[in-house]
Amino acid sequence: MVSRQPPLSLYATVRKMSTFAGHVDRHRGVVVKSTIAATEQEKPTEFGPKLARSLIKWSADEQVHLVWFQIARQHAHWISELAKNNFLFHRTSPDGNELWMYKRLRGESTSTVDSPHTYTGAGGLVIRDDHLLVVKEHSLPFWKLPGGYVNPGENIGDAAIREVFEETGIRAEFVSLVAFRHVLSGSFDCDDMYFVTNLRPLTFDIVIDKEISEAKWMKCEDFISSPDVGEHSRFFVKTFIENSKNGITMKPSKTIHQFTNKEFISYIASCSTPTDSSSDI
Repeated sequence: MVSRQPPLSLYATVRKMSTFAGHVDRHRGVVVKSTIAATEQEKPTEFGPKLARSLIKWSADEQVHLVWFQIARQHAHWISELAKNNFLFHRTSPDGNELWMYKRLRGESTSTVDSPHTYTGAGGLVIRDDHLLVVKEHSLPFWKLPGGYVNPGENIGDAAIREVFEETGIRAEFVSLVAFRHVLSGSFDCDDMYFVTNLRPLTFDIVIDKEISEAKWMKCEDFISSPDVGEHSRFFVKTFIENSKNGITMKPSKTIHQFTNKEFISYIASCSTPTDSSSDI
């Protein structure tokens, strides 16, 4: 029996007319991931014609306003061709192994295309009786609260708990948000927001991390009066003590966003009847 297969010319036509696939998201953007779109059979010289055909297709679709390319390092040869077609750089992945580029096909420029510009940090204000958990870094001579940067996808409270444990070996649980500070044009010209949380210690024996030169439990009054404490750290502790005396806290409230169906956390300031908290601060 003779196998009835399509002629080779048909395969060539399908390959010649191939375009990049992608689904329109809620921002009317199509995302093409190089790790999915690229195949071993596809030659680097075929990328330009395929991109041209894809742009024609997307330009004809009124639902598509933006085109995104998520380019892995092994497909870096795509970057120059995308730049020739007026794609702009947007951001890299946190590990630096992927680059995002985009092109607007229609509609006005909106904030959804702005590149990320803010770092987020979290610190833990951990108090045991009237003693505060403090650390010194190798590069700084001041006592400070333990803390560091928030990881992608990590909430503020969990980040503070993790940083406290990594730096001091102390396990703790989240109680409330204390305050935050905002620095303009910080690292890499990005804004820097640092959130200080009140954590309740669950363990008390300190085991310092290699990034920390010293860690100890220090009396709150000594911390506030010490010349070896940075002004912003002193301010956070004084603010916490004053708010505690006045019954002011910022507790988290979890909610589901009505459009994205994603969980988000609001921190709401509230005032209750002050209680004797001398055992805590």
